Amino acid sequence: MDGTGNILIEILETSVYNPAQENFKIFFADDMTTIKAKKSDGTIIPFDSNSGIKQVYTASLNQSGVNDPTATIFENNLSGSIVWTRDGVGNYTGTLTGAFTDTKSFIMFSIGYQNLSPLNQAVEYSAGFNDEDSLFISVATRDNTTGATTLQDGFLFNTLIKIFVYN
Repeated sequence: MDGTGNILIEILETSVYNPAQENFKIFFADDMTTIKAKKSDGTIIPFDSNSGIKQVYTASLNQSGVNDPTATIFENNLSGSIVWTRDGVGNYTGTLTGAFTDTKSFIMFSIGYQNLSPLNQAVEYSAGFNDEDSLFISVATRDNTTGATTLQDGFLFNTLIKIFVYN
């Protein structure tokens, strides 16, 4: 929680396509239903229905082996369907031409359950926009003893992704 009682979820990798590559903190407002983003300069960007959201995409992603990710779509009012591809071990791209407005597109995602063995490992996820046509998701395991990371497939399991595109 921050000093005003907001619950904060920090996005460590950039989740907005912008040249400044700023970090954001995503939080629920006092009513616990309104989601907002706080930029590093303190600017608050609401994620509510009155905030100018043009389009929303919500899906659950799954990926195994050398297969492309599959999406179970819950909501999609983008200009079309995102095509998900596996670019290599642990690297995935979602493509939809012209869908992601420069500096006005945001990604939020949560991870599914992960059972790691040995227990001294963690899974690291990153996501962001490559350009106005595509976004990326990368998944790696990190050895907590050595700090070494290794890109991995099979860790997108019921991974909820939500994309907001603002006017």
